[in-house]
Amino acid sequence: MWKRYKALVEALDSTSLTKALIQDIIVDYDSFCCEMTGVFYDPLCLLHRDEEDESVEKPERCSEIFAALKNQGLLARCRRVEGRMATKKEVCSIHTAPFYRMIQDTQWRKNGSARLKRNTGIHLDEEKDTYFNDYSFKAASLSCGGLLELTSQVVQGKLKNGFAIIRPPGHHAEKCKAMGFCLFNHIAITAKLMRQRYDSVQRILIVDWDVHHGNGTQKSFEADPDILYFSIHRYDGGSFFPGTGSVSSVGKGAGAGKTVNVPLPTHGFGDSEYLQIFEQVLLPIAREFSPDLVLVSAGFDSAYGDIGEMKVTENGFGQMTSMLVNTGIVEDGKIVVALEGGYNLKSLVPSALSTVKVLLGDRAGQVPSETDAINFYTWAERKRHVGNRKRFMDVIARVMSEQSRFWTCFSEMLPLAKRKTRNDTLTTQSGSERNQQLNFYRKFVESTTCEFYAGYLGRKVNKLIKGEKRTGYIVERQFLGGKIRWMIHYDDDEVRATSHIAMVKSLIETEEAEKQRDSLNTKVEKNRENAIDGKHDKNALDERLLDKIPKPLPELSYDDFDVEYGSKYTRSGSTLGRMQVLPKLEREDDQDGLQGQHGVGDRLADKKARNRSRPLVNKKRSHPLNAKLDSKENHAKKMRLNRVF
Repeated sequence: MWKRYKALVEALDSTSLTKALIQDIIVDYDSFCCEMTGVFYDPLCLLHRDEEDESVEKPERCSEIFAALKNQGLLARCRRVEGRMATKKEVCSIHTAPFYRMIQDTQWRKNGSARLKRNTGIHLDEEKDTYFNDYSFKAASLSCGGLLELTSQVVQGKLKNGFAIIRPPGHHAEKCKAMGFCLFNHIAITAKLMRQRYDSVQRILIVDWDVHHGNGTQKSFEADPDILYFSIHRYDGGSFFPGTGSVSSVGKGAGAGKTVNVPLPTHGFGDSEYLQIFEQVLLPIAREFSPDLVLVSAGFDSAYGDIGEMKVTENGFGQMTSMLVNTGIVEDGKIVVALEGGYNLKSLVPSALSTVKVLLGDRAGQVPSETDAINFYTWAERKRHVGNRKRFMDVIARVMSEQSRFWTCFSEMLPLAKRKTRNDTLTTQSGSERNQQLNFYRKFVESTTCEFYAGYLGRKVNKLIKGEKRTGYIVERQFLGGKIRWMIHYDDDEVRATSHIAMVKSLIETEEAEKQRDSLNTKVEKNRENAIDGKHDKNALDERLLDKIPKPLPELSYDDFDVEYGSKYTRSGSTLGRMQVLPKLEREDDQDGLQGQHGVGDRLADKKARNRSRPLVNKKRSHPLNAKLDSKENHAKKMRLNRVF
């Protein structure tokens, strides 16, 4: 960037423009760059490769992302940042000097370095997955130095945000150990040096959505009260690599509570689960922490088809990035995303492009709701999904219970008699007290889990505000004042909260659904004309197919709810106490008993309305294996009802 800036100054000096005009042009150029997204990429990082070609960590991971950015015109909207080699002093801010020398010696291994032959072989870890060659040290140093330069320009206000296409990855690298393809922990080094060099950066949030836990990053800051580390990863009871990152790992000493781990119990989780974690765990903590800078360890190996066996789509990564960019958790949107994992190029490249588009200011794509995904499951997959979903909700409840000692966003949800301070530990509580607290959070998570939630994110809305029509899109769901509020990001970068009913009424039908509906309506009208004329078409379109097209105003079901807090444990000005989940207006014939304030109405009508709107899949008795078959006729009737399976 400096070379381009210098070339601009030299070109202007060669003209006949006055100095004042040249100065104005340079100021306009600087202000233009301040609104751009920075991208770091260096081909030298591609020289680090496995000589045996057995590793999934290949150079094509970076080259394909950069080529896609260039081909789709996204690179032209970004500002390239020139990198440099990180110095020994910078690397040793996290790692030890002997470890730095060991990695440095890898570039001379063919010349017979005695120290390298004594300490290492072709691999640097016991698992034999962290390889090196003659260019590994330069690639790791350049990746670290490039991320430092990119982040420095974002902090100084020269760039709006940034995306670093770097390798080898780094979040597994510990103080004196290389592991999991990682040599230098560039995210940890960047976070440490930004706090030391800039007074404006006092608190840093590190978000790690790699499918593997960032054990190196956590160990670097587990005692630091000014750096918050948040990780979503697959855990499998500690059997999934690297086997760290349990719920009870919350930090040490002054840094207690500044480590938040969400360990997923098994594979198969996707957009709905990841976005729910962001909504219910990350964003409340981030708002209370109020960071000055956000660093993202963007591991795309949690994408569909990658080694993590998760099901996050490219739009899911875009929505997660949108939650960090458009919800105002960091001032001026100072966010830097660094590439970590991601080894399936078919899912890696689209996911990275979706992330960059959101950083550039584009709207994140809409993700399919959980209901749409379940429709493609077999009965066995559906049953397994229900079980995994319960385990997932239990993990979120345990995270809330563990972190409630450190964050008021969770502790204020508890009744006054059940609250604990940061000096209290869950192990000092009696078994009944721990169970009561955990059960409270379980009920909250279960009652606030909506199968339609993910499908609303990214949807366009058109609202009338003070007589003016304004267009925006949904970025987040919050619980304010004990009720659901949807956060809408409008075209003028303003974020406003609205109720659930107001949001549903202002939804704009998607362009694809509108085209499908127009096409089907045309065919239906043609069939009606043929019927009037007495013509019969065997391939006539059934009008019921129109119901399969997404409607602009989806019908409300028992999952569209508000959360009401009882007043038994409340005090003035707070929203504490027990929860009561109540349905919204179900059908026209039920509105008389459910109108007005939630909780007012006939309880029997409330129960009947919920039962009518509950999907058939949730009723165990609906499946023939669980039903009491009285006769062949009854069996055949129930089998017809269960064709959805």
